[in-house]
Amino acid sequence: MAELLNQKVFLILLIITLGVAIGRVKIAGFSLGIAAIMFVGLVFGHFGYRVDGDFTNLGLLLFVFTIGLQSGPGFVNSFRKNGKQLLSLAVVLVFTASFIAWISSWLFGFDIVVAIGLYAGAMGSTPGLAAGLEATGSPDVAIGYGIAYPFGVIGFSFLIKIFPRIFKIDLKRSEKDYLEEIEKQYPTIVSRLICINNEFYLDRPLSELNLQADFECTVTGVYHNKKFRMPGKDTVIRRDDLVKVSGTKEHIDKLVDEVGEFVAKKKAEPDNYVVKWVLVTNKMVTNKFYREIDLPYNYSATVSKIKRSGIEISPNHNSIFRFGDKLQIVAPKKRIKEISQLLGNDSKMLSAINIIPIFLGITLGYLLGTIKIPMFGGMNFSLGITGGAIIAGLVLSAIGKTGPVVWSMSGSANQLLREVGLAIFLAGIGTKTGVSFVQTLQNNGATLFMIGAIITIVPAIITMFVGHKIFKMNFLTLIGATTGILTNSAGMGLLNGFTKTNACSIAYAMVFPFAMILIIIFSQILAMFT
Repeated sequence: MAELLNQKVFLILLIITLGVAIGRVKIAGFSLGIAAIMFVGLVFGHFGYRVDGDFTNLGLLLFVFTIGLQSGPGFVNSFRKNGKQLLSLAVVLVFTASFIAWISSWLFGFDIVVAIGLYAGAMGSTPGLAAGLEATGSPDVAIGYGIAYPFGVIGFSFLIKIFPRIFKIDLKRSEKDYLEEIEKQYPTIVSRLICINNEFYLDRPLSELNLQADFECTVTGVYHNKKFRMPGKDTVIRRDDLVKVSGTKEHIDKLVDEVGEFVAKKKAEPDNYVVKWVLVTNKMVTNKFYREIDLPYNYSATVSKIKRSGIEISPNHNSIFRFGDKLQIVAPKKRIKEISQLLGNDSKMLSAINIIPIFLGITLGYLLGTIKIPMFGGMNFSLGITGGAIIAGLVLSAIGKTGPVVWSMSGSANQLLREVGLAIFLAGIGTKTGVSFVQTLQNNGATLFMIGAIITIVPAIITMFVGHKIFKMNFLTLIGATTGILTNSAGMGLLNGFTKTNACSIAYAMVFPFAMILIIIFSQILAMFT
């Protein structure tokens, strides 16, 4: 058996299998979940078994890159909404942690160099450790890091589980509130029949009326003399015509106040027209503006709704075809097959995993993380492979497509790769921590370990309190941000089981790069006291 355990692949598989099984066991309603993999790794590591660092790094890269890829589409809008609050929380947590490290070294009389290591370990920040080593030139930084790191990773995993109880949070309610907030940002798209009687809008072609640009409503059909026709740029609205429009209720109400009145009766498209959902899977149209394809002119068809990442969006004059979009199209029956072929409409292609964008993106992220940027005091800053990978995922998913490469994958494929990467990472980090965990405590004492735990716990609780009580942030967003500020990838894995939404992932991805930079800067500030 010992020979088998020395085979790294078998060791990883065994740790993950045991961890997943143990993680499902519930005691008093509490279970470790996927974090159990890390605890199993800790035991194996204590007895001298170790997963190679390359395996650990590969798992970490897969995990954080897929988080970035998933979070990219909602990143910009979320940052506009919560950006200032989240960045403020990052400053609060990082500053508080560095202050506790500094004051502890003064109160307990140990070297500030060790305090820098405690600070970096409590924050789970390898770049912070590197910055401390470079700034001080002392190996004692690593001692402090080794003492604080286990609790920084493992202890915070427990905190994540008990935070909802500490703050008396109903997670289901938080999830509902988050979804309601999303609904406010992206209201349901509806269709209404209106009669235009404002003289300004009569006897003029739709191309001159700018209903889409001015009111964010799309004309999907016109009934003239009781006959239905598809709208085009040259379609002229006459008196008593009935116009079918789609958009949010608020935008349609605004349109009606300006141009006419609602028509109570409903009218369905005639038999020679269909309403169909079509998937965008053709790389040739991905990232092109709607106006470039011009469905109304070329196919007598109209896009009435867009479903993207589970959210309904009303199309406008700046809309772009994104890979994986689901479009509701109104079109003549004889043209719908042609339109489907144009857009792709291939569900198999959507669910398939194309490994080229994944590994190309991870490679780009890895290279980005190795770039060193000169900073004050002769120091160099780099994002590290974690920061590089998550930023690469965010940027590439926001771009959508580069030449023939589409930076996207289905939700199920993303989740599979993310969980596989996380499992490998947890197995590796557990064995790495377990190798020196007990020995470090024996050699350096429980006092430093407790200080490291305080550096993790106190700033996290203060940050959660400020976000919850002062900023009134949604709890899922708040806990995702706190985990990101602590650059705790293992903690982020636990959050996957908290909610079916992407609230935690988006907040984590938003603050992670900024927090990493702050941790490095404060490590260098602490080094000035040596």
